[in-house]
Amino acid sequence: AWENSIGTSRIDIVYVSSSSNSNIIAEDITRAEANSYGHPTSAVAVGGTVTGTSYATASYNGSLKTFYKGNTGMIRLIWGESTRYQSISAWKYTAAHELGHALRYRGHNPNSGTLMYATFDPNNIIFTTPRTKDHDHMVLVY
Repeated sequence: AWENSIGTSRIDIVYVSSSSNSNIIAEDITRAEANSYGHPTSAVAVGGTVTGTSYATASYNGSLKTFYKGNTGMIRLIWGESTRYQSISAWKYTAAHELGHALRYRGHNPNSGTLMYATFDPNNIIFTTPRTKDHDHMVLVY
């Protein structure tokens, strides 16, 4: 679904790899590893860019926003006591949300009915793909 939003035919995701040819690197880590990276103790996952980052500014939702541009994205799914019993749907939602960040979606969508909203109820997952407002944001980035 993100591929449709950004207009590319392929996203090259490499799971736990340092390959310079990949544009997204995904890994699962323990809470201890998350702490060593400086991720908040409340984080279920993190995503963003890791190399070649520069910035671009555009108007979104009536205000100027700064967006990431870069070569490689990163997703880390954090395995711990608070996440180990999440449903498959909750993990799909989380991974799709973090993939949005790895694709340069900076910040969060202010609309609660979007994939890129800041929080979600892991017991009430209705969708696991980007919504129209998520797509609109990615149009600005790409």
